[in-house]
Amino acid sequence: MYFMEDIILPPGEKIRRIRAFLGAKQEDITGNKITRNLISYVENGKTRLVRDTAEIIAENLMRIAEEQKNPIYITADYLMENELQQANRILEKLFHQMKEYLQSNERLFMESFRRAEEILADWDIYDKKAMIYELMGDFYYNKAQFHDSYIYHIKSLENYIRINHHVKMAWSYSKLGRACLDLKNYRDTINLHNHGILVLESHHIEEPAIMKRLLFNNSTAYVEMGRYDEAFEFLNRLTAKYNDFTDEQQMDIMIQKGNCYLGKGELHTARKLLEQVVEMAQRSKNLEREAMAYKNLSDVYEKKGDLEKAVEYNRKSLDIREVHGSRFLKTTLLDLGKRYYGIGNYEEAEKILLRALEEVKGERDLSLQAEAYRYLAKTYGGAGKDRELDALVKEVIGNKREFRDVLFEAAYYYAHKDMDRSKELLKLGLEDSQ
Repeated sequence: MYFMEDIILPPGEKIRRIRAFLGAKQEDITGNKITRNLISYVENGKTRLVRDTAEIIAENLMRIAEEQKNPIYITADYLMENELQQANRILEKLFHQMKEYLQSNERLFMESFRRAEEILADWDIYDKKAMIYELMGDFYYNKAQFHDSYIYHIKSLENYIRINHHVKMAWSYSKLGRACLDLKNYRDTINLHNHGILVLESHHIEEPAIMKRLLFNNSTAYVEMGRYDEAFEFLNRLTAKYNDFTDEQQMDIMIQKGNCYLGKGELHTARKLLEQVVEMAQRSKNLEREAMAYKNLSDVYEKKGDLEKAVEYNRKSLDIREVHGSRFLKTTLLDLGKRYYGIGNYEEAEKILLRALEEVKGERDLSLQAEAYRYLAKTYGGAGKDRELDALVKEVIGNKREFRDVLFEAAYYYAHKDMDRSKELLKLGLEDSQ
């Protein structure tokens, strides 16, 4: 570890500070091989530090440090580093610290990033900007802050474009598309992924991990848009191009095909595919894929009109996701609560929806929270729980723009019991709707 290695200084100023720290005079570091005047010129930036001089100065600074039993380390290479080289070295160190702390220590991760930002404000080093902003994009994605993730991956992409790093450009497009997928901006997802595909294909770059992700996530975007033929097109491109899928990737493809068949109303084919996934997942002990297959099977049975079976499979998915802490736990709870409501089991619906509400509270995206509140209001109405419904209305009244559906559900419920109360709730719900 070099002395003052995290401070960016001109070579002469660095020598002056080290010498002052050791309490040495200029003549003390000449080694009787160079003049004190030369040291003075170097320290004041009046002459360039050359290697022969740097080696003499480093040797004498180390000699003085050893005499003082001062554990500092100095080399000629270190003294000769210009400010740009120092900035590069420090940013490289900060990047590796950020990688180390990404999953383990948010405070130290952010401290390293803030220091990197200070340096990048003065030194426009494109490759380091790209690497560090990419890590920030990953950091925010892991925290489910998808908008912030998107912003930093855009910054990263801009700098990868500047250094003409085609592989990293394609990788950045895939990460941007992934963030858009979670933000439900499906058209942007497809456009970004198509850019990534174009970069790889136009430069004849073989990067299977990136290409697989681009093709698969495009199929996901088309599924979410209800355009199942286009989704199949990308899945077919994926399976025609590659045949070396892991078991997990193979299950993901089968689940995706099941989603397409479900969307097209081919329920028997969808069910068969998803049942195969359950068997594969159980053999490979892949709990998340097993839970995904059960959840999608519940969608199949709901579409068939077999709501009891839909609840059964949704429950199986929930049981697995509760055990291993899946990030899909909140949506699984919400879907199950809605299904219990659908079969008129208001007691179970209330329990599950209250749990779902606890899971989604505090998230930036209020859509899941709004949906949980809405179905809880419907459940209280269905069960005739006036007191609980009124308490729910009071809970959301301060945020009625986002949760106005609770007011509308309550207004609908009271329309048959208390018209004045119904009108009051309807008026409140409409106040911010204009």
